[in-house]
Amino acid sequence: MWLSQKHAVPEELALLYDFVNTLDCRRYVERGVAHTGGDEFETPSQMEAWMRRRRLLQPGKRIDAQDYRRALNLRDALRNFLQLPAGDRRKDSDAARRLTVAAKDFPLALVVTNKGAVTLQAASGSSALGCVVAEMYGLAKTDRLARLKTCASEECRWIFFDRSKPANRHWCASNLCGNRQKTRTYRRKLREQFSDLNGVDR
Repeated sequence: MWLSQKHAVPEELALLYDFVNTLDCRRYVERGVAHTGGDEFETPSQMEAWMRRRRLLQPGKRIDAQDYRRALNLRDALRNFLQLPAGDRRKDSDAARRLTVAAKDFPLALVVTNKGAVTLQAASGSSALGCVVAEMYGLAKTDRLARLKTCASEECRWIFFDRSKPANRHWCASNLCGNRQKTRTYRRKLREQFSDLNGVDR
């Protein structure tokens, strides 16, 4: 099962969601079990296997060093962009400029389907990972890109899709990351109060 399926992410952004979360930065302990994260694209062969499972590689096609670097650059640029609050994702931000440059390696083409729908797909002869860029464009055009966020927990940094009606979630899971963050904040305030009462410098 893909992560997008596990977390009930809308189909039209499933590839984008799975792609950016191939880098798992989570570092936390839950019920005594440490989550150490990892990178599904640690090597070109791992990336190639991931793309084959997603049917993004034609039979016999291989991932070369340039393909690998471009894909990692796109993923990093997307993650940097999505770490910004929606209001800061303007074209003159460093993250926006970096994403603009990275996306140029994944050209798109306008395609009219048999049912008459007009879509963007990876251009012929280019990497099928252009579909990731197309999904992000689709989110922006439907005013839902602001719902794709990075978890506010420094121990997590998971990219999640905010399905809440007001779109004001800060954590990928309030009962996990949210509670951990609130507990740390509470304990820090207690330490500060204790230090103030005892005249201890923080």
